[in-house]
Amino acid sequence: MQSKQHTIEKYINWSLNVIGAAILSWLVIVLIMWMTKGAVFVYDSRITQFGICLEDSTFKPVDVVPISAGGFYVCGLVEGTTIRPGSLIVRRGTSPVYGESLTLPVGYFYLRVPLTEAFIPGAYYTHIGYARETLVEARFVVFKDQ
Repeated sequence: MQSKQHTIEKYINWSLNVIGAAILSWLVIVLIMWMTKGAVFVYDSRITQFGICLEDSTFKPVDVVPISAGGFYVCGLVEGTTIRPGSLIVRRGTSPVYGESLTLPVGYFYLRVPLTEAFIPGAYYTHIGYARETLVEARFVVFKDQ
């Protein structure tokens, strides 16, 4: 038969193991949050307005971009309470000519896209997607005005 002292020692060891496991679990959670920078795993925000703008001060979408502009802005409005992650891709036909990963805050956004030599006069398609799903899309034309 076990002595009372042995029973107390087993209880103390068990308690220390439980406390140690709880501390370790807490540290793992903190580490995950630190590594993901406080990531949000459920995004309730939506992009409710989307288009191509020539300036980054007001949301005035256009359908035509002159090459002389030197660039344009993919613009829109994010509504909700969380950030909106995704990726921006601009294509001419099926060929991508510009792309970037992004994280959009709530409110209006203006993402500058430079008109590099990859942009020639013609029709373009841009979209923001997340996890292989297109969230919003817009079509526009680049024309040579010089």
